[in-house]
Amino acid sequence: MAKRQREDDTSQQSAAAENPEITCMIQSLSPMKKSKKGNDYYTGVCSDGNKSMRIIGFDSHSNEQLLSYKSKGETVAIKNCTVKTGPSEEIELFINRTSKIEYSPKKIDVKPIVVPDKTIPEILALEDGVIVNVTAKVLSAELPRSVSRGLVQDVVLTDGHNTIDLSVWEENTNKLEPLKSYNFESLYTRSYRGTRTLTLSRQSTFTLTDHITEVEPDDEKIDIVIDAKIVGVQNFCIHISCINCRNNLPLSTTFSQYLRCSNCSVLQSIYEREYDVTTNLIVVGRDDPLRNMKACKDIIVKILQIEDSALGEEMEESLLRTPKMDILFSERSNYVKDIKFK
Repeated sequence: MAKRQREDDTSQQSAAAENPEITCMIQSLSPMKKSKKGNDYYTGVCSDGNKSMRIIGFDSHSNEQLLSYKSKGETVAIKNCTVKTGPSEEIELFINRTSKIEYSPKKIDVKPIVVPDKTIPEILALEDGVIVNVTAKVLSAELPRSVSRGLVQDVVLTDGHNTIDLSVWEENTNKLEPLKSYNFESLYTRSYRGTRTLTLSRQSTFTLTDHITEVEPDDEKIDIVIDAKIVGVQNFCIHISCINCRNNLPLSTTFSQYLRCSNCSVLQSIYEREYDVTTNLIVVGRDDPLRNMKACKDIIVKILQIEDSALGEEMEESLLRTPKMDILFSERSNYVKDIKFK
């Protein structure tokens, strides 16, 4: 009887390890990898505030979700996962295709895993999901723009010889000044179209310094003009900011006077609200390869020659019908600054 009871207890403990809900902060995360057998997977480390766990996942969608929450310094709730104890007594959290990853309002005080200070060339050689410290000068800073995940600003950093793109999110936008140097701590590495970039999240910090050698920007290299035509539109998004948490709320094609924020659950009216539009424009010039550029509401309104109140999702097709134009854009960030029709 005692033996049967122990077996029942063991079975219950094993079952309890299946499909739990884990609330945690993501401390590090790798990009997708290939095993020796050719299977896709990724690894990482998370913490619930008391203990650390090793993450093992197998699909790119959950990897992208976790990386997004990690870059913003937000807590996540991972449901329908499996928790096991590994060979070295390390707790392992397995994420499969049926697992659900959601935002959690719970606050967890976790110190990030930080590697030693890195130079820009060293950062360019790292994998995704690594936390780094770096000292660099702000070479250029574009205007903040709204995207589906929030407000972001494109910044270019330099050490005097090398450059790297930095994405600045939410409340940290418009705080970095061009041609000034900063000590950055807890930036996250990630990739954008195969290029290594950095992300400044809520957990990141920066302070002014005069350590960097003075470097004047080469305007001719940063901003260029090409004669091109729009041949594709990608990620066209019309949205407003939540009145409570500033999360972006995409406007639906189905008419509704109210929207509920997916982040803080506040139901709010969209009547007479200021909204923003962002999109990626795929353009091609006569002697130029395809380029993918970022455009905000002011540029879209100017291209379409309409009032901003007339913007709608049907404008995607209108953008494709526009004639050739001169496009002034940042070669470093691919951000459209101005256009002029022939």
